[in-house]
Parts: sequence; C-alpha cells; structure tokens
Amino acid sequence: MFALAYCRSIAISWIPDDQISIKQTLNEIIQSDIELSPLIKDLDYLFKACNQYLAQNYQQANNELQNISDSGSSLLLRAEVLRMQLLVSLMLNMNTNHVRKYVKLLSYLLEELEIEEPEQWAQCSFALFSTYTNKLGEFDKGEEMAFKLLNFIDKQGNRPFFNYMRNIMYRKSFLFRSALMSKRNILDSVEYFEAADDYVQYYFSLCNYGGISIVLNELDEAMLHLERCLQLVSEHDYIEFLQ
Repeated sequence: MFALAYCRSIAISWIPDDQISIKQTLNEIIQSDIELSPLIKDLDYLFKACNQYLAQNYQQANNELQNISDSGSSLLLRAEVLRMQLLVSLMLNMNTNHVRKYVKLLSYLLEELEIEEPEQWAQCSFALFSTYTNKLGEFDKGEEMAFKLLNFIDKQGNRPFFNYMRNIMYRKSFLFRSALMSKRNILDSVEYFEAADDYVQYYFSLCNYGGISIVLNELDEAMLHLERCLQLVSEHDYIEFLQ
C-alpha cells in the first residue's frame, strides 16, 4: 500500500514539495511499524526506481528494480514492481521478447488483483493496454483490455481514483474507438482535467483533441485547442511538458 501510494503520488504530482512531503510521511509510518521493517530496503529501491523512471534515467531505474527481493513480498508490492519493470522495459528494449516476458508475468497477477486490489488491477491493466497498443502493435488485445478496464471502472461507483482512470482512458480512446466516437470521450477528458487543475493531463487531452479534430477535418477547432496547449506551456513554465 505504501509503495503504491508513493509511486502513484510522484506519477501524478507535478509539485516537488508535495512529493517530498508524501515520502516523508510514508517513511515515518513505515519506521513506526516493526512489522514493516523487512520491507524498508525493497521500498527504498522502488522509490528510487520511480524517481529515476520519471527523470528518464531508465537504466538506473532498471538497476534499482533488480535489487528488489522477489520472495516474501505482498501481492500489492509484487504487482507494483512488475508494473514498473514493464514500464522500464518499454523504454529500454527494442527486443519485444523482453517486454513480452513482463506482460506475461503481470497478466498472471490480474485475476488475483481484481478481487483483492481493484485500484492496482486498474493500474496494471492500463500498463498492459498501453503496451499492447504503443509497443507491441497488438491492437485487438489493446481494444479488449480497454473495454474490460472501462467496464470494471464503471462498476466502481463515483470513486475519485476510478474517475481519474476513466478520463485517462478517454484521453486515449482514439486507440480503440473510431475518430467520431473518440472525439466525445477526449472532450470529456479535456473538461475533467481542466476542472481538476491537472495541467499535464489537460495538456495531453488538448493535444489529442486537436489531433482527432484534424483527422475529422475540423481544422478551426483543432487550432483552438492546440493554441491552448501552447498557452499552458507558457503559463506554467515550472512544469516539464512534453514538446
């Protein structure tokens, strides 16, 4: 739970002070519970791997992950380590056989995660969806995973984490829906992330909405949203947007 909370926090928080505060809080909790002490080294390796990954130091992230013990770990920790190993392998390996190894290992955990850890199941399913569509070119499997994930999310009620995941999927709906159908989904994600002041995801959503508008030959609408992307970069120069 602690590893997941930290890794998720640094993935979605763009304010460095927030990340430091979260890690300090988690360290205090871990150090105050003697039952958690055997996990301290593995959690520290995972924390470092997450930070190295976000800094685009993928080999260093991989080195940290290789230090983590695979014995005696909780289901949640094992799943998060495998998810990170898959994400890092996507950036390091042109050889898809290596990527497929982590896809296979992570897929084995999904059934167990769905029952015991629904949030981590959603995170891992999203990682697999992204792998199928972005790396392996297996769009049928990606589409199947996308609809399974969205159906699962719909069953979770109005829970903030799943609302967030739904809109992440909407932002990427052009990968598994027609241009016309995905346009409505992407607009939903634009509105959601704008209201949430999540500038990074808002930026990505605007880019995708602009792109899908070009595909539909709606060029004025595309320009309007792409210009807003440029405004965001100018207004929030402390955030490292992808160029």
